[in-house]
Amino acid sequence: MSGSGGPVRVLHVDDDAEFATLASTFLEREDDRFDVVTAHDADDGMEHLESGTYDCVVSDYEMPGRNGIEFLSAVREHHPDLPFILFTGRGSEAVASDAISAGVTDYLQKEVGTDQYALLANKVRNAVERTRAERARQRHLEAIETAQEGISILNEAGEFIYVNERYADLYGYDPEEMLGEHWELTYPDGDVEFAREEILPTVKASGVWRGKTTGLRSDDTTFVEEHVVSETEHGDLVCTVRDVTETERREAELRRKTRAMDEAPVGITITDPSRPDNPVIYANERFLELTGYDEDEIVGENCRLLQGPDTDPEAVEELRRAIEAGEPTSVDLLNYRRDGSAFRNRVAIAPVHDDGELTNWVGFQRDVTEERARERAIADLHATARELMAAETRQGVAESTVAAVHEVLDFPAVGVHFYDAESNTLPPAAWGERTEELLGEPRPFAPGDLAWRAFEDGEARVYDDLTDYPEYFDHEPVNRSAMVLPLDGYGIMLVGSPDPGTFDDTDVSLAQTLSAHATTALDVIDREAELRRYERIVNTMQEAACIYDEEGRIELANEYLADFNGTSPANLEGRDSALIDRLRERAPDGEDPFRELFTGERSRIHAEIEYEHPDHGHTVVDARLSPLSVDGEVESVVGVARDVTEHRTRERELERYETIVESSGDPVYTLDADGRITFVDDRMVAFTGYEESELLGAHVSKVIDGRDNDRGRDLIRSLLEDGDGHRTVEMDTITADGERIPCENHIAILPFDDEEGFRGTTGLLRDISERKARERELERRNQRLDEFASVVSHDLKNPLSVARGQLELAREEGDDEHLQAVADAIDRSQVLVDDLLTLAREGDRVVDPQSIELAALVEESWESLENEDARLVVDAERSIEADETLFRQLVENLLRDAIEHGTGAAAGDDPTVTVTVGDLSDGFYVADDGPGVPEDDRDRVFDAGYSAANGAGLGLTIVKRVAEAHGWDVALTESESGGARFEITGVGEAGAAAR
Repeated sequence: MSGSGGPVRVLHVDDDAEFATLASTFLEREDDRFDVVTAHDADDGMEHLESGTYDCVVSDYEMPGRNGIEFLSAVREHHPDLPFILFTGRGSEAVASDAISAGVTDYLQKEVGTDQYALLANKVRNAVERTRAERARQRHLEAIETAQEGISILNEAGEFIYVNERYADLYGYDPEEMLGEHWELTYPDGDVEFAREEILPTVKASGVWRGKTTGLRSDDTTFVEEHVVSETEHGDLVCTVRDVTETERREAELRRKTRAMDEAPVGITITDPSRPDNPVIYANERFLELTGYDEDEIVGENCRLLQGPDTDPEAVEELRRAIEAGEPTSVDLLNYRRDGSAFRNRVAIAPVHDDGELTNWVGFQRDVTEERARERAIADLHATARELMAAETRQGVAESTVAAVHEVLDFPAVGVHFYDAESNTLPPAAWGERTEELLGEPRPFAPGDLAWRAFEDGEARVYDDLTDYPEYFDHEPVNRSAMVLPLDGYGIMLVGSPDPGTFDDTDVSLAQTLSAHATTALDVIDREAELRRYERIVNTMQEAACIYDEEGRIELANEYLADFNGTSPANLEGRDSALIDRLRERAPDGEDPFRELFTGERSRIHAEIEYEHPDHGHTVVDARLSPLSVDGEVESVVGVARDVTEHRTRERELERYETIVESSGDPVYTLDADGRITFVDDRMVAFTGYEESELLGAHVSKVIDGRDNDRGRDLIRSLLEDGDGHRTVEMDTITADGERIPCENHIAILPFDDEEGFRGTTGLLRDISERKARERELERRNQRLDEFASVVSHDLKNPLSVARGQLELAREEGDDEHLQAVADAIDRSQVLVDDLLTLAREGDRVVDPQSIELAALVEESWESLENEDARLVVDAERSIEADETLFRQLVENLLRDAIEHGTGAAAGDDPTVTVTVGDLSDGFYVADDGPGVPEDDRDRVFDAGYSAANGAGLGLTIVKRVAEAHGWDVALTESESGGARFEITGVGEAGAAAR
């Protein structure tokens, strides 16, 4: 069988070298990915693990030196996550329990036959795949966590009801510290008014506010934050925050430099208005470069020589007006260079005065041709931004970004790559047709690639000539120049050109604008996904939550409340609330506590209300109601209710339990929530030998050891989680003189306090010393019997397994009648071993009786037997109350007996035996059409050691033992066709009632 996911190296440890070799051969046949290495004991296995790398360990249990459990413990010290499968011939609940406690991955008992190797191979394959998948999932979760922004959610009262780790870190708090606090906690005093008068009204009016605010940390330091506040449909506010202090500083510095560049003259001219036609008397070098004139060609001339046929007359008129008025002005107009080429010139002129007299005009010229083109591109990009913000998926953002690069920026090659945490690569998400024409289908980028650097450090990269970086290419790059722009943690935008030096500062700026729009769109998609997640959180609350109008009608309801009422949230809207009606009914005459929430007479209501629910009957709820104010006016009431019906029932049960305890005559004590003794009765004092003053205030560990203390704490935690009233656990009580007395401790939770919650527990002790002594004696007997069965199992099953494996290998070379005889002998030996183990281990203990459908269990048992020459007829509808394990053994033994003694011996030439299972008035029967059993032998077939033609006689002994264990009778008669008919009776009315 071939698998996927890479090679799997398995270490198989077994002291039986022949069996280990055989198992390795079959495992490698089951999956061609398996490479199995064998070791003969635990020490040898540890040496292999220290010197090599393995994906899974398979180990026997009984081995010289350390056994399989001890070997597992040693492996876990150095390899806590390495899959470990215990594959042993010794199967018992004790071994399985010890293996689970030691951290075993899986457990498989050795059987005869090769089918076990397919099962073992499947367990190895599943364990390795689970381990690999868990490692990949953990890496994915860690990557997602590092990419999260600071996010919080405020309720209508402006209090934090959700804060993620990143948000709390920004302000210097733990998330738990911020929950329930008002949003003013994160604002300096001077900025609170701005938030109230600007941010909140904008959110109410448009649903969202974006901008920069000043954040206040817990240590009173501040930082600049990029802040987005949006309102959910339920009125909650979702706040997304990013610390942009450093970004703001860099942007401020950039603005200063930009202002300096904007205000600084590029081309400079000075004219003399005192001379005719106001001629140029000075032109700097940049002006000459801009216009293409020599200095002697421009000096003495008026600047109008730059004008041409398409020069804007309005701009010229504005310059003339300003000169006549003696005022500064600035215009954009079309000018012409000396060679006749046109350019868009931004001209600024200003008068220069000396002692109040106009002496000169200074002019500044700047070529804004590309700037005007850039402005048009920016306008187009802003239109594109609206398309990006309308995208609903990351893929939609990627495709819109690619389209904008082609249509607006007119760059030849572009691709958007999103980060994939699972593969730790940047696979392509979208690219254009021109990109594919130039490069073919884009490939993913990985750490170490040139494009990865921008993603890793978040800085844009511009490469004028990619041939300058030969270490990154194994061939001549098709694109000679490239821009790589990060999309924050989402991925990158890659723009390329087949020509070197294609991209100037304007190109880079426009591309960065587009990448910023794309990043914002991706942020919005993620924030909306987070908002939907929060809505799911509210709807998965295990409390009823809703908003009431002034009349007590439901305006909004969560899914828990709807489910409780058997409807949908939408169907609850507009309904009168039975809870509000009951609250009003129980109020004193003339009072309406619910109405008082709207008038301001009450700030909250916390009450326990009992009423009759149409679906749930008598119901007790713990309800909390608070007014919801908008702009100082109470508009509605928020209600949260918890069903405490079971809790109150439990309290009443505890009261009854206390009454029983008082009359029981056994020692009684109570503990507080910290496990300290708060009450003991006289019987407890006498039982422990301590004085009452020595016990009161002491921790319960004074009278129990640490292990029992941990078990008791776990039991109390389970009682609190499951809501059970009380449970019983066995533990030792340590008296004042050090005697350990085994006891049954009946533990119950004390009634909850409305303010403090859990108050502690009460316990009743019962001395079970005599019972434990009897149990220990019985355990010693069972242990001797189990040891005997284990020896038989280990000493017989391993050779039988090896023989079976060697037999199948021999059959692959050729088959003959002697091999079949060997196989039959092995099968009979295996049946003997299984029957002996059943008698030794199961005995006549009915452990877990349950309702079993007879027909279904018969058909399942039939499928597990070799039945090629037999036919099954099931005419049964009865359900039987029985221990499933024992009952399955009974049925399988009866079916096997019918097949083995009936096949080949049926009447006539037909070798097929028909086995029929049917109902009786008080039980069922199993009959066959074989030769039957002589009447003189029918009473002896159930005796241990009775031997028929094809068996050793234990199977029917087990049938009788199982029947007697259930209180049933079993008898052998003759079937209608002359075969054997076994009748199981005395099953009783329980089976008939379940039919």
